[in-house]
Amino acid sequence: MIDQAWVQLNLARVYAKLEALKVLNWRSAWSITAGVPNMAEASAVKVMGTEFFVECYRILLEVVGVAGLVPAGEPGALFDGMLEHAYRSATTLTQKTRPSCSHRSRSSQCRAHRATNKPRRASLPAARP
Repeated sequence: MIDQAWVQLNLARVYAKLEALKVLNWRSAWSITAGVPNMAEASAVKVMGTEFFVECYRILLEVVGVAGLVPAGEPGALFDGMLEHAYRSATTLTQKTRPSCSHRSRSSQCRAHRATNKPRRASLPAARP
């Protein structure tokens, strides 16, 4: 199966997008540790990550076929049903919820940073697609 071009292409797409998501997460983490939090960027990375995982599991299910839909504990379940469970669970990440305490805390830190009128550090270079 791995010798088929469409399988290689799908796996390469998943890998490339995963690597891009890692870089964006590192960039966001760096900006926070550097004292220049960018809440809009962090939110965008979260949305991109959520959409990526839904797409990733869909592509992987396409590669493994219907056997990937067999839940854990059932005969014929691939990877002990992990892929099926991950795909069903990934869509819960897309639900809109109220801001958590950590989001409120980060937002207040950002406002406090701006209120001190400290000079801003140089911004990061724009991310490449």
